[in-house]
Amino acid sequence: MRISRNFLFTAGLLLTAWLLSFPHSLDAETLSGRDVVAKGTLKTLNGVLIEREGEWYLQTQQGEFEVHLGNYEVLYPRGISLAPKTQAEVHGFVYGKSVAPVWIKNQNRTYKFRDTDGTPLWSGSGNGRNQNLSGRGRN
Repeated sequence: MRISRNFLFTAGLLLTAWLLSFPHSLDAETLSGRDVVAKGTLKTLNGVLIEREGEWYLQTQQGEFEVHLGNYEVLYPRGISLAPKTQAEVHGFVYGKSVAPVWIKNQNRTYKFRDTDGTPLWSGSGNGRNQNLSGRGRN
């Protein structure tokens, strides 16, 4: 059986297109708040908060953004009271359809998560990567 050159060329193009799109879809699925800060730019978004399966999103005129809150429980051990289906203003690092917030204003409350340089407020200097340093350096 002989396969035509056109068929092989077309199959090669389709395979190349698929392979080039794969890392982007994988990146979107595994994006962390740290990645969003590193790759993103500081912006303010306005929209409606949505909660799905324990994750927060902001629906804006530009589309839906995943909100990467990080380890906010360290800052707010009693939790935060974001209200689903209400207006919110989110100031943070935006990359693609993700945002790592510096702060969120919702229901007359402001919750702070990062410095404007991207350093998480829950991690001290931001260099410890959330390590538990108790006991370190003791003899």
